[in-house]
Amino acid sequence: MTIENYELHTPEAVDVRYPIAGIGSRFLANAIDCVIIGAAFVLIVIGVMALGFFGSAGFTAGLIAFFTLSFLLFWGYFVVFEAVWSGQTPGKRLIGIRVITSSGYPIGVVESSIRNLVRIVDLLPAFYGIGVVAMFASSQSRRLGDYAAGTLVVKERATVRLTDLTTTAPSTDVRFGLSAPLGTLDPGEIEWRLDRLSPEEVTLAREFLARAPTLPEGPRQRLGTSIAERLSSRVEAPVPLDPVRFLERVLYLYENER
Repeated sequence: MTIENYELHTPEAVDVRYPIAGIGSRFLANAIDCVIIGAAFVLIVIGVMALGFFGSAGFTAGLIAFFTLSFLLFWGYFVVFEAVWSGQTPGKRLIGIRVITSSGYPIGVVESSIRNLVRIVDLLPAFYGIGVVAMFASSQSRRLGDYAAGTLVVKERATVRLTDLTTTAPSTDVRFGLSAPLGTLDPGEIEWRLDRLSPEEVTLAREFLARAPTLPEGPRQRLGTSIAERLSSRVEAPVPLDPVRFLERVLYLYENER
């Protein structure tokens, strides 16, 4: 039995949820990878057979090449792709799943090597017999390789971008901030270095505020926090607790109090 989400509790008291990839999606991704591996293996066999036409020396070289390339293909395929593509192989990318560490970070060469080395055990006695049993028994659909490497497979989350959001054009009467005079809400505002803001940063904040009312709470909070932290660092202001309110205030002061 599996759960729908893997919840990660960060030190910042923000809960991050990853949708768990089930056995079905992992099977499809693995099937695609196996087709790619099989096609590459056929090319290796053809190349080795071609070396056989060069006599005994060619035949010997062909055998060495066959075993070497076969080992690199069947074991290195998953390790290299998962390490380079941040936990994805071609099959996983097509299906939309990814391997991450249990702490929520992308896996590296070490984690990928461990989980794919233990794949040999997961394959036993045939067709991922042990691996499937382990995934059914795991609340996070983890096979033995995932336990050994401290990883799990999750569904890919689409990146939230302002340009991807469907909303109406920003109106000219958007409320950019609290209109109190400089320093009346917070004396520290007097020390803010608003002149350090670039036109690109001002535009980014303005576009976010124009679209903020249409965003779901989660994406709005993540985007707002990211932009607010960037601007607070730029103007030498404390990190805000309310990113929307802070950005409104910064834009109002930028436009009216510089």
